Amino acid sequence: MVGLINFLTMLVFYLLIVTIASYAVDIYRASTTIAGLVSSIYLIGSLAGRLIAGHLIAKAGPAKILMIRVVFYFISACLYLIKIHIGFLLFTRFTQGIFMGTIGTSAGTIAASILPASRKGEGIGFYSLSAIFASACLWFKCYGCTGVLNSAKSKILCSLLLLSWNKYKEKEDTGYSI
Repeated sequence: MVGLINFLTMLVFYLLIVTIASYAVDIYRASTTIAGLVSSIYLIGSLAGRLIAGHLIAKAGPAKILMIRVVFYFISACLYLIKIHIGFLLFTRFTQGIFMGTIGTSAGTIAASILPASRKGEGIGFYSLSAIFASACLWFKCYGCTGVLNSAKSKILCSLLLLSWNKYKEKEDTGYSI
């Protein structure tokens, strides 16, 4: 389950990173410098989210942080539909980056904690494939399904999928489900 959550989070990230700069130029008439900031501020937010995630996970646990952040991630994805000002877009990108950083850290923590010690390397390798598959799906964006994946609706669809898969079935031995 956490692999799917990581996949969908990374898919939204990759879908946005390749389109958001041109979106900022086209919709907000932003300069290329500001468009670059709009694109990269997500990564700054992700770094900030990862820096605070350890503290949050230590206080509340990775599953609770993951569930809460997935809900906030979905809400922040819906904010793309509000076209007020370039500053609001920057705020939206930064906050969604924070949520992505905390989701990635808490999902990785869960994935590492449920793996047996003898298969940790293999399991983490399989878990990391979720991000690789998300980047591979970008091929469809670039070459295959541009009409389907080239809208704010596609980002919200991915976030909805992420939100709908955010259900944990407790396992007796670890308390988590992958």
